[in-house]
Amino acid sequence: MIEKEQVKHIADLAKLSISDDEMEKYQKQLTDILTEIDKIVEVEIPEENIMISPSDNENMYSDDIIETHISKSDALLNAKHTRSDYITVPRVLEGEEE
Repeated sequence: MIEKEQVKHIADLAKLSISDDEMEKYQKQLTDILTEIDKIVEVEIPEENIMISPSDNENMYSDDIIETHISKSDALLNAKHTRSDYITVPRVLEGEEE
């Protein structure tokens, strides 16, 4: 069974204050959880025929085809504020000005 000191340590890490009654309750619950985890760890899983997905679909990729695109100057035409080749927006984070 998990020790009370360990339960207190876990509660401190979670920044929880727990009473003595709760301590016993959580001690039992944590012990039960660890027991279940031990059972899961002991399960032997064969490495053959592991199902990753219930479907036989494989990734379908398309070729990257470069098509026509707009120039930087055309992209900046409707921007309210620009600096060089960039759109400027109001600062939302506090900090030093560049």
